[in-house]
Amino acid sequence: MAGPLHVLSARLQSDTPVSTVALEPYVLCRRGDGTTVSAEEVPAEGHTDSRFSVKCRWYRSVVTKGGQYCWVHPEKEAAIQCILCLRCKVDTKKSYHCSPECLREHWAFHRDFHQQSRENGDNGFPRVDSFKGSYTYSNSGETWVEVGRERVYTPVPEDVGAILKFECTSYDAASPYPEVGKTFSIITARVRPGGMRRHAELAR
Repeated sequence: MAGPLHVLSARLQSDTPVSTVALEPYVLCRRGDGTTVSAEEVPAEGHTDSRFSVKCRWYRSVVTKGGQYCWVHPEKEAAIQCILCLRCKVDTKKSYHCSPECLREHWAFHRDFHQQSRENGDNGFPRVDSFKGSYTYSNSGETWVEVGRERVYTPVPEDVGAILKFECTSYDAASPYPEVGKTFSIITARVRPGGMRRHAELAR
């Protein structure tokens, strides 16, 4: 590649992610010769010997104790919590619902959670730090944990109710300051659960 690579823009087709549905940002770059290309046509960081590449990161917001949200309707604040989930050490985020009706409607899921926990002898869900190389940082009062280093990221059940953030910048492996130009960020809405109603119908 003749000259520096610069990221010009980054966008998502939808800012409302759904668990298990891949997020694939469109990233537009400009090469040193002035031509524009998508990130798909540019080497990814760490996947090539090329000097210039695109560095991508995905982060998940860490929900604080004072800001719990419904697991089924992440746009709503939580109003009720399943005590059995706490006793069975189920992932805490899955214990919150926006109303008693919401908890009742999705009780089939809780039966599965409780049973799985008893069978596993623990909570059965990955810890926040299970991602290799993950870490947290704070920005404007928000705490984030790294969950991905590829341009494409598929939200997992642990992301439900949390906000995701995508960051990308051009990367120069030969420079002492490898990040070149502006870092582009995309912040999503809260991740929604995927295929829950169908699962509930089958579990009844």
